[in-house]
Order: sequence, then C-alpha cells, then structure tokens
Amino acid sequence: REYQSGSSFTPPSDSCSSCSCLNEVVTCQKRPCPVQCSHPVPSDTCCPLCDSCLYDGVVHAHRHTFTLSSNPCQRCTCGGEVRCSSPECPKLACMHQVTDPGACCPRCRGCVYDREEHAEGSSWFADSTPCMTCMCVDGVTTCSEVRCLSPCIQVKTPGKCCYDCQDSGVSCTYQGTVYQSNEQWEVDECTSCTCVSGDVHCHSERCPPLTCATVSIHTYTHTHSFPLSLCQFVLSPLLASPSHLHCLRRPSLPGVHICAGSRL
Repeated sequence: REYQSGSSFTPPSDSCSSCSCLNEVVTCQKRPCPVQCSHPVPSDTCCPLCDSCLYDGVVHAHRHTFTLSSNPCQRCTCGGEVRCSSPECPKLACMHQVTDPGACCPRCRGCVYDREEHAEGSSWFADSTPCMTCMCVDGVTTCSEVRCLSPCIQVKTPGKCCYDCQDSGVSCTYQGTVYQSNEQWEVDECTSCTCVSGDVHCHSERCPPLTCATVSIHTYTHTHSFPLSLCQFVLSPLLASPSHLHCLRRPSLPGVHICAGSRL
C-alpha cells in the first residue's frame, strides 16, 4: 500500500502501532498508553487493563481486598496497584510470648495481672485485694472471692483475708477459753480438766462411802431422882464403851433447874 509523504497511518498488521511517511521513509511506533499501573492485566486491546490487578498469578478486581497465600497475615488491596499491609499487633508487656498457628499476633505465654507475669495454670492471691484469688487459664486471668470454710478453731491474723486455724494438737478450747497443751484448770471444787493433744479430759473426784456409826437415842427414866422423865440419855459414838451415856437436858420444868448426866 502506498502512502503520501507526510501522512500517518495504522499498519493493518499491527493496530497498536502508528506509522508516518516522511521523505519516502516510514517510521512506526507503538501507540502511547495511559499511565501504567503496577500490576496490569493483559488485554486483547493495545493497552493493558488497570481496572484489575494481577498478583501472584491471580487477577483481583479493582478495590478488592485479599490475603496472600504465602503470608495470610498480610492484607492487600487492588486499586490500580496492589498495596499490602500487616496488622498492627498490640504491645505485650510479658517476657514469654508465643504466636499460635494461624494467628498473626503473638500472645503472652501466661498471664499478666497488676503488671506481674504469672505462669499458665498458676493461681495466686491478688495484692490489691487479698480476699480475691486469681488463676491463669489459656492466657486469661480469672479472679473470684475467697471462701473461708474451716470448721477448726479460727484465729484472726492482721493483714490476712481468712482466719487461721489454731493447731488442735497444741491448745484446747473449753467453754470459750483457750488452754495450752498439758494445762490443767479447775471447773468446780470436785472437777478438774487437762488439755491433752487438743482434747479436753476432765476428772471428777469420787467420795468414798461414809463409815460413820449410827447414833442411837434411848430414853431412860430415873424414877428415883428425876420423876416425869426429865432426862433423855443419848448413846455417844465418841466414847470407847457404849455403856457410857450422856444426859441431854430437856426444857426446864417448874421447880427443876439442872439435869445432870448420870453414868450407869
């Protein structure tokens, strides 16, 4: 095909080129394309398409966000070019950190509570609230109120949440009073108790049976000296012989002033 000098034309074999004829010399060059994107998609037209992105062999639509198979923690966006960024992980104050499979950010291997690191599975009393006990499970701190359930003898210790148990082998409690081991005390005139290895042992004194002689009262009438039964004779157990009698004076009678004892 013949072209006049100074004319421009598109060769039939290459629609993406522009040629010019000047002084019988033909010069051809590719048609200029718009500003190229970083990841153009090939097209059947002369210029590549930039409304989508070709990344790692995969075409992504414009403004589409995707993750990389080689690095799932990176998120990329197609906007004429591919821009990728990694997630911002929180700053950890613990020394021992671990990144779980499939996770993008590390975590503490244990728990941090009140700026103190505690091992996984450990438990402790919170310094700020001594009546709270905390436990580290799967990196999460769980706290609960302390329940004091003790049937022992409780003694309050300053600075502690719960009462302490008194050693039952050292002391005893009897009627609200604490006694030390081997200590003895009187309950009443006849009963005494002893603290033995935390147990109270009491002993009451047993009185022996009485062996006193029975006092017999006999009435003896001395008709010659004391008419009208003026005297009552009593057998005294204090005398060696039962034949000795004491005369007890009855109330005075008119004309009688003294009643003397008489020995038989």
